[in-house]
Amino acid sequence: MTQGAPHIVLAGGGTAGHVNPLLAVAGAIRELEPAAQVTVIGTAVGLEKDLVPQAGYELDTIEKVPFPRRPNAYLLQFPAKWKRETAKVRTILESRHADVVAGFGGYASAPSPYTSKMRVPAWPTSWERDGPTSSVRCMTKPV
Repeated sequence: MTQGAPHIVLAGGGTAGHVNPLLAVAGAIRELEPAAQVTVIGTAVGLEKDLVPQAGYELDTIEKVPFPRRPNAYLLQFPAKWKRETAKVRTILESRHADVVAGFGGYASAPSPYTSKMRVPAWPTSWERDGPTSSVRCMTKPV
């Protein structure tokens, strides 16, 4: 934990179903702890690219890294893309001196808490109707 105000990184985006809860939590954090620094990791192509800055938060962007759902050519490209984007997230988290990372679903969500779980507490916050998404399963430890 850094000295002084905590730095909380919220990760996620793509659709309103991910961005709006993320912004609601960011607003609640500001209300409860006005000194807290809140930043967001998202993509440059989802709704977050407009909504996050409009809400007054800084947005660090990464490329979309969807999990492969079936054997195809993308499956062969995925490991290199995952490695590149998790390295980018690691750099962002270190430069931001993140104390906590919370994932809200969407393409930016999985690499962020996954990368952070070895450095700072990570909380997956996005659950679908049918249980945890592949992103949530990836970043949590089995119990």
